[in-house]
Amino acid sequence: EREAGSPPNATVDGSFFTFTGFGFLVNGTQLPADKFKVVKATMAEFPALNGQSVSYATLLFPNGTANPPHTHPRAAELLFVVDGELQVGFFDTAGKLYTQALHVGDMFVFPKGLVHFQYNAGAGYAIALSAFGSASTGTVSLPGTLFAVLQLTTREREAGDFYSFAVSPKCNEREIFWPEKFFRRTSSPEKNFPATVLIL
Repeated sequence: EREAGSPPNATVDGSFFTFTGFGFLVNGTQLPADKFKVVKATMAEFPALNGQSVSYATLLFPNGTANPPHTHPRAAELLFVVDGELQVGFFDTAGKLYTQALHVGDMFVFPKGLVHFQYNAGAGYAIALSAFGSASTGTVSLPGTLFAVLQLTTREREAGDFYSFAVSPKCNEREIFWPEKFFRRTSSPEKNFPATVLIL
């Protein structure tokens, strides 16, 4: 009998149930050096997952990079830190922010459908593996009119010197929203200016 997700008239063998897309983690392949990258093993890349309610992803974070705020409408995410350090967080439905600094061996769960992010605040590379409770999680990135991702210098980050960093020349109200120095709530006469700024 043909397995779900296999092509019509295909001969199904063990290779159908095998995914080799994460081999770069162990075979010495050069990892991305300048920007965040995600390598997925969802139903789209691994058809054998069809109907199995599970999928996987490898998250690659060069120093100072982020996986910006987004949500997975069809699944919770369980993240495991393989290498490096990550600052992670999510907003609940009431807008409360939950955050944690993660180190090698730590796990963190992002509840289904909630806005969340990850950021490599460490000195070196960071790698994480994420498991999902769906073969097709869906990823919805938040629009730039709601969130913006900005970069602080090392001095500004360590000193907490938010006000030396110009968010916008027309922004007339600023309130420190996040005590760990990652978020700033802002308001602006410009309708298209972000309501919340993710400070990295």
